[in-house]
Amino acid sequence: MKKRTIVAGAIASLLLSGSMIFFGCTPVGRGIIVGYQYDMAKVEENDYANRKMVEEQCRAYIASYNADIRGYEQYKESESELERSWAESYRQRANRTAATYNEYITKNSYVFKDHLPDDIPAKLEYV
Repeated sequence: MKKRTIVAGAIASLLLSGSMIFFGCTPVGRGIIVGYQYDMAKVEENDYANRKMVEEQCRAYIASYNADIRGYEQYKESESELERSWAESYRQRANRTAATYNEYITKNSYVFKDHLPDDIPAKLEYV
């Protein structure tokens, strides 16, 4: 029993030292390590590109929503029937943008991993 433990320890030592030499000193072993690191860097780069695209789309929705809100506020109490109809159009566009934005945030919530940037709200309110 003692002899088997010694033999198993010796084999484990040889395998460990052999793998250290293989991955640390041979071109093939180093190539495997560098390939793995390259693959991981590409995954992280794709995650960043996806997050950046989603953030830019969210900011575009927010800018459109804010512009429509300003237009609605400007014309909602106008004396002119035409300008009140513009206000209603602005309100409808703001609500449509809010609905689209809220759905987009829900569908892409995995991108933010429960941490939204400060300038991106979790939800846009309806007017």
